[in-house]
Amino acid sequence: MLNQVKGSIYCFMCFFSAFFGAVFFGGFFIPLIFIKPSWFKRWFEIWMGIWLGLPPALMEFLFHTQIIITGDAISPYEWSLIVMNHRTRLDWMFFWGCLYRFVPLYTEKIVLKSALKSIPGAGWAMQFACYYFLRRQWDSDKIYMENMVRYLTERNEHAPQLTLLFPEGTDFSADTKARSDRFALKNNLPAYDYVLHPRTTGLVNFIQLFRSRGCFDSFYDVTVGYPSGCVEREYDLLFGDRIPPVVCFNVKKYQHWEIPESESEIADFCCKLWSAKEESLREFYKNGTFSAVVSAVEPYTSYEMLSYKYSIISFWILFISIYFYSLIKYPIFLSCNIIIIGILFIGDLIFGGWEVIQCAVYRWWNNLYKDKQS
Repeated sequence: MLNQVKGSIYCFMCFFSAFFGAVFFGGFFIPLIFIKPSWFKRWFEIWMGIWLGLPPALMEFLFHTQIIITGDAISPYEWSLIVMNHRTRLDWMFFWGCLYRFVPLYTEKIVLKSALKSIPGAGWAMQFACYYFLRRQWDSDKIYMENMVRYLTERNEHAPQLTLLFPEGTDFSADTKARSDRFALKNNLPAYDYVLHPRTTGLVNFIQLFRSRGCFDSFYDVTVGYPSGCVEREYDLLFGDRIPPVVCFNVKKYQHWEIPESESEIADFCCKLWSAKEESLREFYKNGTFSAVVSAVEPYTSYEMLSYKYSIISFWILFISIYFYSLIKYPIFLSCNIIIIGILFIGDLIFGGWEVIQCAVYRWWNNLYKDKQS
């Protein structure tokens, strides 16, 4: 019963902070996208960084989830690409608990399925934050990736970013493992028990795009393991019974010159990483820990982390409370919210998403500036 109460509090806080935050910090400031795109981007990154700290902070506060990090530290000063195995649908959320110990969370971009962008609240926030949403239709995805990488690298010359990619393309389950095994059998590859065979096309293209823009400093291979079980689906959070007490991350850093140049060599490099992950996870679930690695040193002290988590939680409790009060007390504020929500749906469903709109507006301003210069 207590876990259900905690799970309900967790879901309530995460949903309404994302929903109200996207509407207020994003929706109410949409005019800035068309007037001063760089100002909007910076403004929304501040809010996104504050919100991304809430799910891991709540997880550690309510459920006492322990994050164990081994291997290399993650640098906040480099353009980096991060690949990770996809054990559950919520790996990216648990990874925030690792990442916020090293870097400002607003610097992270995640490569996701396009369907996730339409989730009310969180989906809008990820659109405004310019996450990558792929349809798995290579012809359209290739153009989309090129436009997004060009936009994000030009607008952030002095703010390095980390891009998180799941080469497996989906989370590990009985169905996806069966599909992976069929692929392995067809291509004369070994069947895996702990990971899925990776899809390398997206990874290869991202590496080549970032290299061409001069924005590829390092590459991180992250392996996540759940020694005491894990949450399989989002609705499991509501009941709170399957929240993992421990989440382990093993981080291996490669400098950019250690990554192969050609597409075929990059694809082969990725496949070798996944073969090593399989063996690493086999040992992990046998011993309960990643072995033969040196523990990464957290840059923040326990006191600093505790202060950060309490500040984040307190801010969002206050924000949600004031927002609910304002919706009930002031009819004009409620009306504005309804209008903004309609605009957010229109931007997503008709124009392809607010990240697409930001890219298009930026290109228009850039072309206008070039025309004036000539």
